[in-house]
Amino acid sequence: MSLKELDRIIEDAAKKIRIFHHVNPVNAKEQKKRFLKKPSPGTEPEFVYPPLEFSPPELLDSLQGTPISGIDDERLRRLYAGRREELIKTIQLLQARGTGEFFHRSLTLYGRPPRDMVQDAEEILARPREAEKRELDAEEVKGRLDRYLDLYRESYPGFECEVVVAPHLGSSVYVHENRVHIQAGARYSGMAAEGYKHHEIEAHILTYLNGLRQPLGLLRAGLRGTMAFRESLGVFSEIASGVMAAERAAALCSRVVAVDWMVRGLEFFEVFEKLVYEFGFDEDFAYSVCQRIFRAGGFTQDWVCLADVGGILRYWATGGDLSVLFPGKASLDELNTVKELLDEGVLVPPKFLPLYLESIKRPELPSSRISLPYLFLLDLSQD
Repeated sequence: MSLKELDRIIEDAAKKIRIFHHVNPVNAKEQKKRFLKKPSPGTEPEFVYPPLEFSPPELLDSLQGTPISGIDDERLRRLYAGRREELIKTIQLLQARGTGEFFHRSLTLYGRPPRDMVQDAEEILARPREAEKRELDAEEVKGRLDRYLDLYRESYPGFECEVVVAPHLGSSVYVHENRVHIQAGARYSGMAAEGYKHHEIEAHILTYLNGLRQPLGLLRAGLRGTMAFRESLGVFSEIASGVMAAERAAALCSRVVAVDWMVRGLEFFEVFEKLVYEFGFDEDFAYSVCQRIFRAGGFTQDWVCLADVGGILRYWATGGDLSVLFPGKASLDELNTVKELLDEGVLVPPKFLPLYLESIKRPELPSSRISLPYLFLLDLSQD
């Protein structure tokens, strides 16, 4: 099998899996209404999921039957093998939706937040904070994103991205390929809208569009660990752009502690209750967090948006070239390999880069680990 054929199989499999689509419940609204009517033990939601839009046995056979040992370049052999293994595990995860096996497979695939991150998150959540006013509707958020996208269209001829308001989303915002979906009927704060500009566009849209230009479909399918990397790149983009508000930081931390509680055995209602009564979140928000982490049987993925932020910051602070983060769906562990492939012409340099790159500085990092309180208070703007 040629590298080109293998590349196509990996890319096609990644396109079909669409994990977030397949784990989002189709009856989310009615289950939320039922639960919030009288939150109590035993009233946990009973979610229903969309049918898989692919045949797991056929896709597994296709991936498992791809010979990788014949790839001459050891680096490419490692990259393809790692992503193939991850895709196989993701298919097996989706096969287990709605069962206890899903949780165990999720834990194997995404892990759990380390204890020091959980402690950081609890420290941040214990601080007083004011809720931001949610004064914007979906159309107003769309308008803000459209105006920001105009800046990219001016800077980069051929830049294509669309923002749409969608009625049936499992989250407030969702990105698929070069389209940003905003949840119809939801209310948003101004700072949330600012965060979407940088997280969704500068991490997800830019890496997707740059990936389209690569000769290797692997950079469109993603390297192993690309989910954590791109979500963390989105958070880094929020920090670098100076829009990381206290409420947003608390929301991210709520996912960390909630995943930790679930892994330690707490049920849906128990996590909901702790978010409301221990950390002061309103019931609507607490429910949304619980839905995210308990969907499909226990989805531990939700903490990984913070998994690589410290690593990305350290890479930048120690002289790394940030453009290496954007040639496609890369990963933190393989940045040196990506740079080598770029230097050798195996990959093409990214055409679309974040606008904030011209206005951020390299910080002096603490000698100890990079904590969440440090990250969320970091100012990268040039003096």
